[in-house]
Amino acid sequence: MLEGWGELPTHPRITFLERLDLGSAERDLQRPVSGSIRAVAAIGLTALCVLLLGNALVLHRAAQALLGASTWVEHTMAVNSQLQLVGSLLRDAETGQRGYLVTGQEGYLQPYEAAIQQLPGALQNLRDMTTDNSEQIKLFVHLQDLNASKLKELENTIALYRQGNPEAARAVVQTNLGKNDMDEIRQTLAQMQERERILLLERKRSLQGIELKERVALVSGLVVGLFSILSFGWALNRMELVRERATIAVLESEEWLSTTLGSIGDAVIATDAVGNVRFLNRIAQDLTQFSQAKAEGRPLREVFPIFNEITRAAAESPVEKAIASGKVVGLANHTVLVRPDGTEIAIDDSAAPILDRSGKITGVVMVFRDVSEQRKVENAMRTSEKLAATGKLAATVAHEINNPLEAAANLLYLMRDDIGLTAEGREYLRLAEEQLSRVSHITRQTLAFYRDPRQPEPLALSTVCDRILELYRPRIRNKSLQVKTEFQDNLTVFGTEGELAQVVSNLVANAIDAADQNGSVVIRVARGGDHQGVITVADNGSGISPANLGKVFEPFFTTKKDVGTGLGLWVSKEIVEKLGGTIAVSSPGENLGATFSISLPLYDETRHKVASSSGHDNGTGAAG
Repeated sequence: MLEGWGELPTHPRITFLERLDLGSAERDLQRPVSGSIRAVAAIGLTALCVLLLGNALVLHRAAQALLGASTWVEHTMAVNSQLQLVGSLLRDAETGQRGYLVTGQEGYLQPYEAAIQQLPGALQNLRDMTTDNSEQIKLFVHLQDLNASKLKELENTIALYRQGNPEAARAVVQTNLGKNDMDEIRQTLAQMQERERILLLERKRSLQGIELKERVALVSGLVVGLFSILSFGWALNRMELVRERATIAVLESEEWLSTTLGSIGDAVIATDAVGNVRFLNRIAQDLTQFSQAKAEGRPLREVFPIFNEITRAAAESPVEKAIASGKVVGLANHTVLVRPDGTEIAIDDSAAPILDRSGKITGVVMVFRDVSEQRKVENAMRTSEKLAATGKLAATVAHEINNPLEAAANLLYLMRDDIGLTAEGREYLRLAEEQLSRVSHITRQTLAFYRDPRQPEPLALSTVCDRILELYRPRIRNKSLQVKTEFQDNLTVFGTEGELAQVVSNLVANAIDAADQNGSVVIRVARGGDHQGVITVADNGSGISPANLGKVFEPFFTTKKDVGTGLGLWVSKEIVEKLGGTIAVSSPGENLGATFSISLPLYDETRHKVASSSGHDNGTGAAG
C-alpha cells in the first residue's frame, strides 16, 4: 500500500520502499513494540512463503497439463495424416488397376503394386493410433473389411485380364461392386476424419483453457505476491522504526524488496501515478537495456516502447490503461518491445494499479516476459497446419485430374500406330507423351509428397540438364537470354529422373525469371570434392537480399508476386536431401545475380548394389 508517495523526506537514500508508510512510522517511533505488528510480520512472511510454494505448484501442474494436451493435439494431427495416407493408397491401387484394364500394359500396375505393399503397414499404424478411441476402432474395423473387399476385387479383375479374359474383368468392374466399396471407404474415412476434427477442436480449446489458467495463476500470484511483500515490508519497517530509527529500517526493507523482486523469474517495472518509472528488476533491465539509474524518473514509453509487430503502430501503454481503468490489464497480441539497439522481442505482460488505503492509485506494477520462443512454436504449428491443408488439397487435385491425364496418355499411345504420321510428327508425339508423364508425376510427387514409383537408376547429369534446357528454349528466346553451358561428361548420380528433372527445372525456371531482358544464365556440371557431382545455375538478375537468403528454402516463402507458390525450392531441397545431397544459394549483392549449387554423391555401382540388396528404400516412399 503506497501511502504518502508524494510527501517524502528529502533524505538522499530514501527511495522506493521507504515511501510505503514512513509518515506514520515516524509518529510511532517512541511507542513500545507491539505484539500485533510482530504478528502481522510473521503472518505476512508465512503467507508469502505459502503463496510462492502454491503458485509454483499451480504453474507446475499447468505445465504438465499443457504438455499432455499438446501431445494429444499432435496425436490427432498424426491420425488425420494417416487417414489421408490410407485413402491415397487405395485411390492409387484403383487407379493402377483401371489403367491396366484400359491399356493392358504392366507398367500401369506400378501404383497398384506399390499401394498393396504399403497398405498393411499404413492400416496397422492407423489401428495403433486409434486404440484409445472405441468409436474410431469400430469404424476402423469396418474400414479394414472394406479394404479387404476392395483389394480382392482389384486382384480378381487383374487376374482375369492376365488370364486372357479382359471382357470378364471389365464386366466385374461394371457391376459397380468395387465402386460401392470405394464410396463406402471414402465415407468411413470422412467419418473418422470428422471425429478427429472434433477431437482436435476440443483439445485446442483445452490447450487455450490451460494457457489462460496458467496466465491467470501467474499474474494473480505475482500481484498477490507483491501485495504480500509490500505488506510484510510495511510491518518490518514499523518494527525497525520503533526499535531504532526510521531511515535504517527503510533502507533494510528496500534491500530486502530489491533482492526479492530481482529473484522473480519475470521482468518487473513499477511506476508512479503518472507513469514515470520508479523501479526495474534485473530481468527488466536486461530486456529493456535500461539500467535502474538510467530509467528512473523517465516516462514509461521511453523505457518501454512497444508496437504491433504487424501494423507497426504504437501499442497502448498497459500502465496508462491500468491507471485509467483501475484494473489489471494485459497487452494485445502480437506486441513487440523495441530496444535501444534496434532489436525487437515479442512480449506478453500485465499491469496492475497500486492503491493506497483510501483506494487512490499511487502507482502501477507491470510484469512482462520474453515470449519470442513461444511465438516461434506457434508459427511452426501454423506452418504445419498449412502444410497439412496443402497436402490434403493436393491429394484431391491429383485424384480429380488423374483420369483425364490417363485418357490423354492412352489417346497419344493409340496415335503412334497411325501409318500416316510423319517422322517429325512421331517425335512431337514422343515429346508430348514425355511431358504428359512429367505433369502426372509432378502432380503426385511435388504437392502430395508422392514418391516416384519407378526404381532409381544411374542418371547422367549433363543429359538431364540438356533435356531441361531444351524444354525452356521458347522462354529463353522470348527474353533474348545468353545461355552458357559447361558440362563435364561421365558424371552420373543414382536416383529417379523425374525427381532430378524437377529440381533442375525449378532452378532453371527461377534463373530465367530472375535474369534481365537480354541477360545471361550459366549452367555448369562439374566434379566436386568428396566424390560429388555439382550442378550450378547462376543468373545476372537482381539477386537476393541478405534478409531473404536464409528464407528461400522455407515453405510458402516467395518474392514473386501473384505467380509464386513458395513451394518450388522447398520441394527441391527435400528431393536433394533425399538423394543424399545438399543445395545452397549465394548472392554477392544487389543487381549481381544469384547462384544455386546442388551437390550429389556420384554413382558407385558396387555401393548401390549393396544398398539395394540390403533392402534399403529405393525412392518409392514420400519425399522428405
